[in-house]
Amino acid sequence: MYNDDDDHDHDQDHGPALDDDRPANREGRIQTEAQVTCPHCGEEFGLSLDPAGGGEQEYVEDCEICCRACRVNVVWDEDGVAEVALEEL
Repeated sequence: MYNDDDDHDHDQDHGPALDDDRPANREGRIQTEAQVTCPHCGEEFGLSLDPAGGGEQEYVEDCEICCRACRVNVVWDEDGVAEVALEEL
């Protein structure tokens, strides 16, 4: 008999599935959100992180408060914890 439960991972609150080149913490999770401070206006806001882009990333994101562009640098450590830094452009 076919069991639909065999093909689905119902434990989705443990974060995304990880590839070998992306770090995971002890629970097999990787950080996907961070609170950051805008280097332009000084306000704090939440930033979504995408570990699918690799263990080290650099990209441009607009501040949610003042809408000015910031360079985002993200590096995940071996425990799946992200170090996130924003710089003025």
